[in-house]
Amino acid sequence: MTRGDGPFARRGARPRIGAMRRALLPLLLLLCVGVASCAPEPARPDVVIVVVDTLRPDRLGAYGCERGLTPNMDAVAAESVLFEQCQAPAPWTAPSLVSLMTSTRPAVHGVTGFPVPGRLSPRVTTLAEALREAGYETAAFTEGGYAQPTFGLGRGFDEYPTHDGDERGYHSNVDAPSRLKNTVDRALAWWSHERTGPRFLFVHTYEVHHPLRPPEVDLAALRPGYSEEAELRRVKDVIGAWNRLRAIDEEGARVLRRHSFHHDFAGMPTVAAPDQLMQACAAVGVPLEKDRARLDPDERQWLQDLYDAEVRYTDRQLGRLFTALERLPSPNGTVLVLTSDHGEGLGAHGRLGHGEDYTDELMRVLLTIRAPQLAPARVPDLVRTVDVMPTVLALAGVDPVDGRVQGVDLFPGGADFGGASTHAVGQALSARGGRDPRRSIVRDGWRLVLNAATGERSLYDLSTDPGETDDVAASNAARADELEALLRRELEHDALLRAWYGDPEETGGLTREQLDRLRELGYTGD
Repeated sequence: MTRGDGPFARRGARPRIGAMRRALLPLLLLLCVGVASCAPEPARPDVVIVVVDTLRPDRLGAYGCERGLTPNMDAVAAESVLFEQCQAPAPWTAPSLVSLMTSTRPAVHGVTGFPVPGRLSPRVTTLAEALREAGYETAAFTEGGYAQPTFGLGRGFDEYPTHDGDERGYHSNVDAPSRLKNTVDRALAWWSHERTGPRFLFVHTYEVHHPLRPPEVDLAALRPGYSEEAELRRVKDVIGAWNRLRAIDEEGARVLRRHSFHHDFAGMPTVAAPDQLMQACAAVGVPLEKDRARLDPDERQWLQDLYDAEVRYTDRQLGRLFTALERLPSPNGTVLVLTSDHGEGLGAHGRLGHGEDYTDELMRVLLTIRAPQLAPARVPDLVRTVDVMPTVLALAGVDPVDGRVQGVDLFPGGADFGGASTHAVGQALSARGGRDPRRSIVRDGWRLVLNAATGERSLYDLSTDPGETDDVAASNAARADELEALLRRELEHDALLRAWYGDPEETGGLTREQLDRLRELGYTGD
């Protein structure tokens, strides 16, 4: 082509390179924007988190139980990374669930009050918010109580239906029949809808929580010959005799106490003079107040069987959910987390329930994580439920929310475990009339419980005393001093983070020195 040829020759002028660039620049920018907008979305897996309230790990076959209660959960565990030593941040539901969903400890996120738990600071980012920001459709199906959405759990969820009456208090199956079948039904209906993007499903059930009302078939499987009709008839006979005679013997009192663990007198005849009945039962050595009960071996076995029957029924219902996950899979796989918020006393340490103490049966929980990139394994190292949020975000390919979470990614290399924690901090109920100053810390097989206000402390060697019956703080003062110093530093970190996040009604900030201190501790960001 000669100099006179080409597109510019018709204008009788030579091309000007600068003018060409200016003319082409808008077109190039449009092309770049078009290419970026057409870039494929990251291939993100679905995420499912199932929390079974009050479930102790020692009830799963995967954790050593030999009663055959949990074939469906065991099958999931066999395909998962199973964590043998996972610690919850609190022995009751509200603070523990919020910690799970925010990767912050209770003293930081502030949902700690009892019976009214408080409200999550708007400056704290939840797992559901982070996933929704990354393009996930989100839904939660729970059973009310302290798993209501009102104090922060609902943030980030597109759907979080509640039940009639939930707004009147923080009770679930304490006052209502089992909701688990309905919970699974609703979750399955949501899961079955066709979607183009990734999904995040959160399921929480109170089924294993007191009062223990398992189906008769599950209880009879553990207690051959059991008849619920016969039990109810005995209870009605005892109540009728009391109403007529205002008298009760030890056998009658035991009938009532056994039933209080089961149905909690739901559907029973009205009891005349209930305060007198409580006094009369105590007078024959069988107090009905659960906190005062000291169970004999038969009663303890009855309580264990009721609990195990609930676990058996729960596993059967969750099996329906696990089957649906397999039948309606994501094209990019599913991250499935199975855990609990806390354990249950079941008579250990004189505690039938949970909430106010730091013992292994209350603070240790199951945790299994199944994901496309993870090979099944068992991990004996210490981990915490506050590690779930950063781990899930990493497995889903979602950027961390910021540097102010307190958990860690358990698989920092992408596939192999590498997120062991050196210690785990716990916080119990708020004491009536004020905040409970007690905290606990677990490290290197030791647990220290400290009253931060009085300095009173207890120390347990979990390797030789797993039942935590022998306080060795006096004979192991150096170890107790070491753990106390570490725990007090952690409490200082919590206070700094809490001040940064602020209470929901406040917008105050930290001083420059406090911000610098946070950065030194590894909590980065502005």
